[in-house]
Amino acid sequence: MGTQPSRRTFLKGTAAGLAAAGVSGLGMQTQASAAGTQPTTKPRPTVAVLGAGIAGLTAAQELAERGFAVTVYERRSLVGGKIANPPVPGTGKGGRKDLPGDYVWRAFFGFYRNLNDTLKRIPYAGNANGVFGNLVTTGELEFARNRALPELHVPLAISPLPAGALSPAVLLQVVQGLTGGALQLPADEAAVFAQRLLVYMTSSEQRRLAQWDATTWLDFTRAAGKSQDYQNILVEVFAILTATKVPAANARTVAGIFENLVYNILGRNNDGAQTDMVLNGPTTETLTGPWETYLRGLGVQFRLGYTVEDLVLSNGVITAAQIRDPRGVSQKVPADSFVCALPIENARQVWNSKVRAADPRLATAATSLTTAVFPSLQFFLNRPNPIANGQVFLSDSPFQLSTIQESTFWDRKIPAEYGNGAVAETLPTLVGDWDTKGILFGKPARQLTKDQLAQEVWAQLKQSLNDSGQTVIDDKSLVSYAVDPGLTGLGGPNPQSDKQLVTHPTGSWQKRPVTRTAIRNLVLAGDYVQVPIDSASMEGANSSGRLAANAILDATGSTATRAVVQDIYSAPEFDVLKQDDEQRFKAGLPNQFDV
Repeated sequence: MGTQPSRRTFLKGTAAGLAAAGVSGLGMQTQASAAGTQPTTKPRPTVAVLGAGIAGLTAAQELAERGFAVTVYERRSLVGGKIANPPVPGTGKGGRKDLPGDYVWRAFFGFYRNLNDTLKRIPYAGNANGVFGNLVTTGELEFARNRALPELHVPLAISPLPAGALSPAVLLQVVQGLTGGALQLPADEAAVFAQRLLVYMTSSEQRRLAQWDATTWLDFTRAAGKSQDYQNILVEVFAILTATKVPAANARTVAGIFENLVYNILGRNNDGAQTDMVLNGPTTETLTGPWETYLRGLGVQFRLGYTVEDLVLSNGVITAAQIRDPRGVSQKVPADSFVCALPIENARQVWNSKVRAADPRLATAATSLTTAVFPSLQFFLNRPNPIANGQVFLSDSPFQLSTIQESTFWDRKIPAEYGNGAVAETLPTLVGDWDTKGILFGKPARQLTKDQLAQEVWAQLKQSLNDSGQTVIDDKSLVSYAVDPGLTGLGGPNPQSDKQLVTHPTGSWQKRPVTRTAIRNLVLAGDYVQVPIDSASMEGANSSGRLAANAILDATGSTATRAVVQDIYSAPEFDVLKQDDEQRFKAGLPNQFDV
């Protein structure tokens, strides 16, 4: 991976890793998105996409738009993977729909350029920009603390910085303004964090991969001895944002998200999108449902309720996938090409010994990549609550909770359309830490029953949100709650989740596989695959789906234009500093700002 001087040459670095295994490149192109089509005089190449999450749906779309015959196999009864859940059954009365099953809020950042492009291409009635038009801008991030301290509000308005105006001094000023101003950190701590971010943002790609991927976020930020807010907000919360855990979280992953957020706030790397956006209604209605409809219109076939059990390898190719249908009957499904878009915890189950022997990188990924459970649940209230105009992070809560009041952003009236008419607000809530003891039962989330988990989370919400003297939520406002049905075995010895997220401990980048495997008709797509953005995110999943489509286009000799895979933004003002840092790194010297 030493051939990665910039994000723009991500392909070269990945291809270098493949060359040693005798495998051709990924097909990452930066051509126009317009899709050419396959000649109609020949049978259309068939592709089996295994998994209907964002990665699988993206690959299906890119291939179907280019004339491939695509069939998607998904074990659940609906598409969307980790971002979609069915409505809460039996809750709709009087002609209303069941209460939505959005157990966790989804942040669509402005720097999600690949995903946002896909959303614009999914038609939605009345929206010139398709499903992307269903995204609503949030105004802030709120950090609700205990200790009788006021909430902290971080504005997310974009303050465009003219081209050529970014410098180390300007960056330090901007970051210190956010951390020392909005987050009210002591001046010396704000200065330390700003300086650490400057180190990362001026580091060469070689240093990022070799040094910062091997350094914990805790050590990189020099968090030892810092204030509780410094550790809880800048270290813990932002590690959770990247779906990883302190103290193991690596600096490259977490600092990379900070870097992109800062560029977004400065008006860079967002294609006109705002810094942070959320959907204006239930995910199944505003995103995954319209996406499925569009793909069916392209001729994509869906097999919902079909579980992938195994891959059949013969003479160097996958000849079939063994799939169990909803009746429990297993069958072998052939295809010309296969996209394994299963989450890593499921993919490792179908990468059998022959598959792993054919590509040792799959064996490494199957045994080395780690996942974490982030439980989620939803509270239904009888009135809107004045919480915040954006996501709320309860940074002092033992479970590291985060939530959002959806009525603020939805374009539909909840009492009129959902439930029994008594629900006016929904609070999807994510549990970021499921190993720390709570305040109600004295147990971590992983040891609680479903009802205990809801009671504990509700108690922590009240403790943090009502801490400043104002009663924001109370028991009288609570109508009901629902726990993510993908959480099973709660209260038992081995609780499980069907929505685990890949974590990013130190040294994890090299353990992640690339898109193209050594099996010539098998490609990978998922948030665990090496893509330009190093995080378990919707953007990472979407990028991997595009790369998978390009790999199949290459392998089949297609003349269709390749899917665009946008690189992570790199400020041109820092190019010289990064080039200098590349030489310093080769000479064994630290980054010039690393003092």
